[in-house]
Amino acid sequence: MPRGFTDITLVGGKRDGEVFEEVPLYNLPNIIEFDSKTFFAETETGDMAIYKGEINDLWHSFSREIYTKRANEKHKTGIVFEFTETLMIERCTAQTKAGKRCLKPAINGEVYCSSVHKPKC
Repeated sequence: MPRGFTDITLVGGKRDGEVFEEVPLYNLPNIIEFDSKTFFAETETGDMAIYKGEINDLWHSFSREIYTKRANEKHKTGIVFEFTETLMIERCTAQTKAGKRCLKPAINGEVYCSSVHKPKC
């Protein structure tokens, strides 16, 4: 393997055993996230449906798997990222000035993506 590169192995979760080869070590994060390719979306009639593929403008929620970097083991090549948790990502409930729903994800555990969207009391 070229110098400055490593292999990443995922342990646990839906991606257990998946390997990414020759990943640059420069700026390698401690946490990596993978968004599911299945999501809930609001149909044009207001019903909910399950979609597969890229998220569209009607998305409502999807799941995200979080993997955390393990401490390096001596005399072992590659880096292991271990499954930590699955988060449910909900869409911000705010309306834009154009009258459409905000496309950004809400802050975890909140209904808005930022304090700018919170109604003033």
